[in-house]
Amino acid sequence: MTVLRSLIVIFTASRINCFLIFILLGYLAHELKWNDTWVFILNFLAMIPFAKLFEFAIEDISSQVDKKLGSLLRVIFGNSVELIFFMVALKAGKLQIIHSLILGSIILNLLLVSGMRFDTKTIRKFKELSFIDLACSSLIIPVAFNFVVGSIDDQFLKLSHVMATVLLIFGILYHYYQVSK
Repeated sequence: MTVLRSLIVIFTASRINCFLIFILLGYLAHELKWNDTWVFILNFLAMIPFAKLFEFAIEDISSQVDKKLGSLLRVIFGNSVELIFFMVALKAGKLQIIHSLILGSIILNLLLVSGMRFDTKTIRKFKELSFIDLACSSLIIPVAFNFVVGSIDDQFLKLSHVMATVLLIFGILYHYYQVSK
């Protein structure tokens, strides 16, 4: 099979693969010093096929290993883009960006997803509902404490750290419970 024939097969195998051309266009736009908006748009479009290929690779790897390990891999790599972005922003000292990312992640994962679950009535067990209640209260308690006290001090930060640690532990235990049953 020739290189040209291989490229034709790749691009016609899936409609999403047609976006692979944006990898080259995004790179060229950066090298040719195009407007930043165009560089962003082209590189954003280039990420679409990568996300699909990444998802396919993780699913393939997960099917080859133990169920628990496969589920753990999906969780870790499903959030890898956020983790990498957090690390880059933290290394650059961009705390405002990190705060915005955390807030956006909370709004998306906690409010939107749980709201959709309430709306579509897919919660079949109250155990899941209590976990969502715990997550909501862990956000409300530090904010209410800050509102009442009026200043951010060491006690407020300690409370936030304790709540984050408790949520992390409960999240790990909940995920382990879901995988093991």
